[in-house]
Amino acid sequence: MKLTVVGLAMITMAAVFGPAAAAEPEAATKAPRFAPLTMDQLNTYQKPLGEQVMKVSSVGLGGPYNPLLRSPVLGQRMFDLLYYLRWNSSARCG
Repeated sequence: MKLTVVGLAMITMAAVFGPAAAAEPEAATKAPRFAPLTMDQLNTYQKPLGEQVMKVSSVGLGGPYNPLLRSPVLGQRMFDLLYYLRWNSSARCG
């Protein structure tokens, strides 16, 4: 089994957030667990991470970054880990 950088990043994210929950029929009517954040809503601890995310993310502050912004220390560590795995590790894509 070949472990790619993307695969390793997905395993890391699954370890932090757990497997995706099964979709419930009423899930479409429920409010999101973590409402999406905007740059204007970020506090002084969240803003530096938010600015880093905006430089590299194609989904803005959404996706996996939204829950990570709720805990800026954990979020920064995960961002640094994923950056390392993507750009500085010896793991090869493909």
